[in-house]
Formats: sequence, structure tokens, C-alpha cells
Amino acid sequence: MDALLDLDARIPGDVSVVGFDDAEWTTLVRPRLSVVSQPVQELGGLAADILIHRINGTAARPRRHTLHTTYIDRESTGPVPARVRRLRAPSDPSPGADAASR
Repeated sequence: MDALLDLDARIPGDVSVVGFDDAEWTTLVRPRLSVVSQPVQELGGLAADILIHRINGTAARPRRHTLHTTYIDRESTGPVPARVRRLRAPSDPSPGADAASR
């Protein structure tokens, strides 16, 4: 999101941003990040069961597991803009400038 803001992009006016996982920091940034939340406890339990069966030599054939996700709408998404606004080009760093001075 910082890179978009560096281009003077309006979030969500020009660009919508969606993250994956509902990490605590996603509500601390501004705008608050819309996310796709996954059931991490269920995912971890499933992975542990598969690993234990593999270690014990009782693993079944590989199969696909589908876990339900939830979309959490916050402030970083919006409707498609009626007009596309040209974003400003990123400024070229001056010769010899280091990353800390940008």
C-alpha cells in the first residue's frame, strides 16, 4: 500500500487492495485492509494430522482439502471508478542516493 500511496493512488478510490489472512496489523494500517480470512486453527490441525500420519507411515493418498474462507470488507476496497485516473510516475532517485534517503 505504501508503493501505491507513493504514486498518489487513492485507496480505495483508484485501487482496491485485498490481503490474505486476518492478521492483527490489517486493522492498524490506514485505510484498514480488507482481507480474505482463512480458518488458521482448522488449517493447522489438518496439516498436523497429515504430518502425523506420514510420520507413522499410515498416510492416505494425497487428496485435496477445501476449507471455507471469509471475506472481511474494510476500508481498502471500493467500487470500480467511473474514470481511470493517471497515477504520477515514481520519481527517479537522484544519482548516488541511497535507499535510506528515499
